[in-house]
Amino acid sequence: NHWRGLGITTYQNNWTFGVSDGNRHHDVQSEELIRVGEWTHVAAQYDPTVSPPRVSLFVDGQRKSDKEGPPFAPSDHPFWIGADPGFSPGEQSPVVEAPLIGAIDEVRISHVLRYTDNFTPLRRFPSDEHTLGLY
Repeated sequence: NHWRGLGITTYQNNWTFGVSDGNRHHDVQSEELIRVGEWTHVAAQYDPTVSPPRVSLFVDGQRKSDKEGPPFAPSDHPFWIGADPGFSPGEQSPVVEAPLIGAIDEVRISHVLRYTDNFTPLRRFPSDEHTLGLY
């Protein structure tokens, strides 16, 4: 029984974006190490409009990885920012796993692909008709 959904995390000191349908898990990862003490723009995208779906990761406006992903499967887990919601056997509520040690400046969730090529990151995200959440 594997997790389903989308997640941005750090793995082996690299930015990682993972997508899972409960059976298959696909990660895209930055090659360079996370820079401690520096502002970093991380953008993860899942494109279900192509076949097969694509997952991509941008760090500071540069495409770091792009590859095939699984079909999207909604998650039964809560939406968390800054940590992984882990569940221990027999537990009804999630427990914090792998908390981010740092600060999160802004999070924008959109229902369109924002980036198709390398770009210059904005310090503040505008809200528009494609914005589902801006935190």
